Amino acid sequence: MISPNGRAVDTQRRRGADFSLQRRDKSDSSQQATITGSGFGASQGNGQVWLGNAYGTVQSWGDGQVVALVAAGSASGAAQVLQNGVWSNALTFALDTLQIGSLSPTSGGIGTSISITGTGFGSSGGIVSIGGASGSIQSWSDSGIVATVPSGAVSGAVRVQQNGVWSNAKTFSVTGLGGTTMSLLPNVLNMVVGDTRSLQALSSTGQTLTGLAWTSSDPTVVSLSADDPPVLTAVAAGRVTIAAGTASADVTVWAGTLPTGRRKALI
Repeated sequence: MISPNGRAVDTQRRRGADFSLQRRDKSDSSQQATITGSGFGASQGNGQVWLGNAYGTVQSWGDGQVVALVAAGSASGAAQVLQNGVWSNALTFALDTLQIGSLSPTSGGIGTSISITGTGFGSSGGIVSIGGASGSIQSWSDSGIVATVPSGAVSGAVRVQQNGVWSNAKTFSVTGLGGTTMSLLPNVLNMVVGDTRSLQALSSTGQTLTGLAWTSSDPTVVSLSADDPPVLTAVAAGRVTIAAGTASADVTVWAGTLPTGRRKALI
């Protein structure tokens, strides 16, 4: 069995670790999975726990029970224990994934109200990032949010954060900022530590723009070279906003390999 509260799933026996699993129907990055079974080994050693589509963070390990936290950003998938190179049987592990379905409108000036529809937002407020700035929340429910475009926002990605987990991204164009209407491509990017990548700054007619001031919201996560356009280097796991002119790009850096189902360039 597994806590927190949920329903148990029977296991089938095979060589290696076996376990049954209980889970909550709704989960976030703070969910703790307690996996009970047999053959896990008296100590963790090089053992790992796969929860959804990423490795969980092990809290405790015993031959009959392992406790692990679901990794931030995890999605539904399989749950398995790995010990001494042998995988246990796999169980379905379903999370209520934080997902934006649509934005309305998809462009507007500072102060514009954006209706965000989707799933898994939760019943109480979190954070809405609009082009690298936090939107002002007007209303919040599990399937819908209304937020206004804040001062300082530029064109780029809209994401929702709840309990430390970020949703997928949708593009929003901030108008009325003056200067050249532009965008960064790609404007949503996944990297792993050690990766390098360049972005393009393009005008509304598709012309390459140069001479812009480029910034990283956290150079300890993603650093920028002095080139034009700069080379991005993924330094540490985290999430940053890369801004240039009146546009921005949302960059997530992962430790190790890119999780299953994550593409490097999204938009």
